Amino acid sequence: MLERIGSLLPPRSVPRRVFIKVFGAVFLLVVATSTLVTFILPNTYSSTARVMLPQDASEVTRNPEMPTPVDGCDPHFLKTQLKVIQTEVILGKVIDDLDLNQAWGKKYAGGSPLKTSETLTLLKGRIDLRPVGISRGHPVNSTHLAGMIEIRVFSEDASEASELANAIARSYCEYRSGTTRAEFVDKAVPRLRPVRPNKGLNIALGIIGGTFLAMLAAAAMAGIVVWIGRKRCNGGAPPGGSATPPPDLPHANGASARRPLA
Repeated sequence: MLERIGSLLPPRSVPRRVFIKVFGAVFLLVVATSTLVTFILPNTYSSTARVMLPQDASEVTRNPEMPTPVDGCDPHFLKTQLKVIQTEVILGKVIDDLDLNQAWGKKYAGGSPLKTSETLTLLKGRIDLRPVGISRGHPVNSTHLAGMIEIRVFSEDASEASELANAIARSYCEYRSGTTRAEFVDKAVPRLRPVRPNKGLNIALGIIGGTFLAMLAAAAMAGIVVWIGRKRCNGGAPPGGSATPPPDLPHANGASARRPLA
């Protein structure tokens, strides 16, 4: 393999020049590719709605062996509610209210309406739920503050992201109306700037990765050039070439020696 590569190089290649040329070529290729991909990727926007969540004393389901929290709040309550928000009970109403089967069918399925299960899978993939600031020190009443839930939704359309986040928050608040009502405290609004792709970060990573790969490739090619030069100095045939017979040696009288005829 080394001999094949060596046969493609000029006969008298200088390792330093080969290093610089290979480094520049690989570096420019990686940086140009990462930059091109970054600008081809579609923009993704996010929008966040927040729900303040009270908890009734009857909803506390802690393990009897666990110590009672200061404010009487079940430590697993918010985690349970995050799972509830992702169920079809909550998201199914969002799909019906916004007619997502039809809307996303036109957008992703060539006009054919999606099944609710397919739309539900797409919607779950766009949601990021986070508990925020479980409060402490509140007096133990029949109803007290458990914390707040952030409902973040991602979409290629900024308006759609905010519309989905608000619809999920409203659906969850309606679901909670039978027990202790959740309060819709922060309404999602469309963002002006996309959150993905992070163009500056992607280009910076392309420069770093391009530098690393270019160093490896350039060092490898320069090493091959050094190996070829040493082999030639030691009298070996050049890689990829064949040995040539030595020229006829002159006689003492200046005439060249001739081989006897068979």
